[in-house]
Amino acid sequence: MEEVTILPARPHEAGAAGALLMETLYGFGIYQTGLGSAQRGNQALGAYYSLPGNRFSYAFSHMAYIEENLAGMLLAFPGKVFSRLNRKTFLQMPRVYSPGEMLEFFRRERILKDEEEVERDEFYVAHLAVCAPFRRKGVGRALLNYAETLATQKSLSKVSLLAETENHGAIALYERFGFTTVKTYSHPHQIPLTGSPGYVKMVKKISEEEFENGK
Repeated sequence: MEEVTILPARPHEAGAAGALLMETLYGFGIYQTGLGSAQRGNQALGAYYSLPGNRFSYAFSHMAYIEENLAGMLLAFPGKVFSRLNRKTFLQMPRVYSPGEMLEFFRRERILKDEEEVERDEFYVAHLAVCAPFRRKGVGRALLNYAETLATQKSLSKVSLLAETENHGAIALYERFGFTTVKTYSHPHQIPLTGSPGYVKMVKKISEEEFENGK
């Protein structure tokens, strides 16, 4: 296993970050964030990433490197700030989308009727992505370990995340890491739009020993 270095993200990494964030959103990212275009989705997420205070911001992101090569990305934050970050994301929309795109965004949002529930006492892994050349090299595990470290530093003993029900590889990784499924969201009406029938919420409770030792 190669050595993975994890560093705080920086605004100038927006181009790479936008593409990695889009990978975590799959068909939803193309339909909703990109309004039907993967390229536009990359641009929009990169724009959000470069701004402070929103739910896609560099301020809540960390980048994984193998040697000097970008290998992956973690974007995570405490559940208690979830609503505030969403409000900031909404307020920053005019800096990311045109007025016409904003109208279309809200039209599509009403169709999807998507759900995302985060408890205040959880550390929420909103996005975790590994660059294709570095998969199966321990990068995902390193990022999950790092998320636990951040959680304990913030005195949070639970880490949560969402995974598409059809993403069996990711779900298996999270289960091996100690996550369990606590809720399933079924959205069959989304299949023609995003290709996804739903997702699961998974939670891992950090052991008392790990919590006391701060990972």
